[in-house]
Amino acid sequence: MTEIIQTIWETISGIFFLLFFGPSILLNQTRCKLFPYDGCPYDDGIDLLVSVSILYGIPLIIGLYKLTKFLYRKLTKKK
Repeated sequence: MTEIIQTIWETISGIFFLLFFGPSILLNQTRCKLFPYDGCPYDDGIDLLVSVSILYGIPLIIGLYKLTKFLYRKLTKKK
C-alpha cells in the first residue's frame, strides 16, 4: 500500500513541478530570445527546443518508467 501512495505522490509532485516552474522558465527563455537585453540569464546559447525537451522529457520518461515498473510488478505478482 505504501508503494501505491509513493507512486501517486511522485506523480503529483512531478505534475506540480511542471505546472509551476516549467512555464516561467519557458517564458523567460522566450522573452530573452525575442527581446534580448543586456544580462539576459538565458543568453548562453541554449536552444528553446532543447530546454523544453529536457524540462518535460526527462520527468515524463522517469514517470513512465516508474509506472511501467509498478504495473509490471503488480501484474506478475505470484499469488
